[in-house]
Amino acid sequence: MKKLLLLIFMFICLTAYTQNKKAIKLFDKGVIAFNEKRFKEADSLFALSLKMEPNADTYFNLAAVKNELGDRCGFCENINKSISFGNTDAVALYIKNCIKNDTLYYKNIKEPNVVFYCIKSDHICLKNKFYYVYKEYQEKGQKKSGSFYVDTNMIKVTELISPNCEIEKFFKENMPYSVVEEMPYFPEGDEARIKFITENLVYPAKSKYNNIQGTVYVTFIIEPDGTINDVKILRGIGGGCDEECIRIIKLMPKWIPGKLNGKPVRVQYNLPIKFTLN
Repeated sequence: MKKLLLLIFMFICLTAYTQNKKAIKLFDKGVIAFNEKRFKEADSLFALSLKMEPNADTYFNLAAVKNELGDRCGFCENINKSISFGNTDAVALYIKNCIKNDTLYYKNIKEPNVVFYCIKSDHICLKNKFYYVYKEYQEKGQKKSGSFYVDTNMIKVTELISPNCEIEKFFKENMPYSVVEEMPYFPEGDEARIKFITENLVYPAKSKYNNIQGTVYVTFIIEPDGTINDVKILRGIGGGCDEECIRIIKLMPKWIPGKLNGKPVRVQYNLPIKFTLN
């Protein structure tokens, strides 16, 4: 039994080796035919070689042949297969020749400093289409410079927010309202909200030392289920007070959501928080 298994194994190895040698010979002949501009012959030789041993180089060469023969779909298909076999150098070529990108822009009047745009990627001949909606804006933050992080006033932020290019529909369903029939409110009302802030707010030591006082204006979104998202500072006073306001808002329990036509909706809510030293 062991001898039989050994013979089968040797036969498989010998067959693979023989096929490999044949595949290499066919590939070499294909290269010669290509260089001599016998493109139809090269096409057949590369195709036969691939049947015996699929690999990135042969797919890439077959793509070059298809390109010379004016077969754009064949070019894209084989370049894509070359990439799937690990040819990363072919990626840029595929993107340039086999993907058509259309960009649609939409500026929302509720956020004049924010640009929304959709990139529609159409993969030629492969019947693959992808849609991505991005949100682009400026915000305060840090930017990496070499191996160090340096403070900057504003940095550009791009967020992927939806794989759907129906932008008008997207905004209708997802953009928050600023005013609705029933505005959202903190559980048990304004007095409970003020009490929550008073009991949880910690005056930053840096602000105390530098006698920093004033009002921080915070904006955030109250979702249809009452949760709080996207907390940002509209106007701050620095000294750690802005960060403390964000912490307090994120610490809050679920709100009672706003309603439009009796249905809970997303609402943008602005809230002032005062810092006063006695």
